[in-house]
Amino acid sequence: MLHGLFFERSDTKRVFLVSEGKGGNIYHRLNQPRVLIPCGGSVLQYDYEGYGQSDGRPSLDGVCDDLTGAYDFLVQHEHRSPRDVIAFGDSFGTGPTGQLVLRRRVGAVVLQSGFSSLLRASRDRLPWLRLYPDALFPRQAMDNIAVFSKPHPPLLIVHGTKDDMLSFSNAEDLYKAAIEPKQMFVIEGEGHGAFGKFADFRDTLATFLKKYQL
Repeated sequence: MLHGLFFERSDTKRVFLVSEGKGGNIYHRLNQPRVLIPCGGSVLQYDYEGYGQSDGRPSLDGVCDDLTGAYDFLVQHEHRSPRDVIAFGDSFGTGPTGQLVLRRRVGAVVLQSGFSSLLRASRDRLPWLRLYPDALFPRQAMDNIAVFSKPHPPLLIVHGTKDDMLSFSNAEDLYKAAIEPKQMFVIEGEGHGAFGKFADFRDTLATFLKKYQL
């Protein structure tokens, strides 16, 4: 069973479905709802299997199933329209978020401090992995370029130029490969997980959602 926190606004049906990075649990990441709730939506955070108070053991396929389950909770139990669900992936969470686009319909996607593919991110962190062919790695590669180079919901990419965990070039490569509709919010001089100045992020997100009537 997954454990989650649902911060609900009574004045809107919009909800940000947040998939977090690796490590810790949702109680360590309460800055996400603090930022997103004032941006005009409820927030559902959850822990992957094996993290925090969620049962089970984590796996690459499993984290994608976890996000699908959280989405189904919103649609089936909270009666949210798929169009009201804004899939928000942070860091590692951008991988499951990309895979959700292949499984379910969402209103829009926001990828913060993410990767163009899990394999590329792994090779950036561990360069010796480049010695091995792609075929030796797990089938589930969380390849966001493959997802967003095909028809997809409106996409907003948020990334700091000084990210030393997942390089800014991940965002550049993903934006270049993705087809429309797409937008990128560049945070000059900021590192991993940065939102930049809150007012700038809020205004960018609000304009993005308004543009697509979400």
